[in-house]
Amino acid sequence: MKNCLICNASIAPFIDFGNMPLGNGFLLPEWYDQEYRFHLQMGFCPECTMAQLLDQPDRERMFHENYAFFSGTSRYMALHFKAFSEHVVADYVSGDDPFVVEMGSNDGIMLHNFATAGIRHLGIEPSRNVAQVAIDKGINTVTEFFGAELADGAAFVLEKTGFENKLARADLLITGEGCFDRQTFYGKAPGAALAAAARLGKPALVVCGVSLIKDPRELRRRGILGVIEAGLARSPGAAVEAAVRRELPALLEDWRIRGLED
Repeated sequence: MKNCLICNASIAPFIDFGNMPLGNGFLLPEWYDQEYRFHLQMGFCPECTMAQLLDQPDRERMFHENYAFFSGTSRYMALHFKAFSEHVVADYVSGDDPFVVEMGSNDGIMLHNFATAGIRHLGIEPSRNVAQVAIDKGINTVTEFFGAELADGAAFVLEKTGFENKLARADLLITGEGCFDRQTFYGKAPGAALAAAARLGKPALVVCGVSLIKDPRELRRRGILGVIEAGLARSPGAAVEAAVRRELPALLEDWRIRGLED
């Protein structure tokens, strides 16, 4: 007898396929003898009605850097997940700053819809090759198994570099971001730097391509003096330099006047 993974009740198999290999192995004949196999049997829990595998295969053998299935290659799956995402947004997503997490997010086929809608999101996908496809599309994805011990990467970098000690001796923080939005403040280095500046009472400027935060009250609440947008350009470096030269003097003058008034 096994125990249910959900409620821990005793369950027995209702069908047993014996030792089976994982799907999508695509092995050469000479590799068959070394192929990983696991005992594939299904059970049904009479207490919580959950059908489940009674023996879990080794997760590292299932999900890895050579995972073979990319959900985004199916047009029908893309249409399904788009419709499902719209249903979730319409019926379940609420509040001013919702957050959607997907376990097993593959190449971001579903989270893409939430990202496009400007909704904070996070994908958990242990297969590195498919996760990288999502990351390349700008979809926030953690390449770990759910349940792994995770650390805030931005906070870790700031701590190891002594960022706050250095910032304490500065008069002004200038940080950059491609698209400056609320997701900037969730795990990204620019957001961590801005939060540190706010804690220390240091004013900050954001230089970005595009800003989706337009409300001056929100900027001031976060301790941000102003935002300089370079816009979308074929030569981002030149566009940023031109925008800074154009807007920085007025922002610094405004900051000086505020200081005199305070």
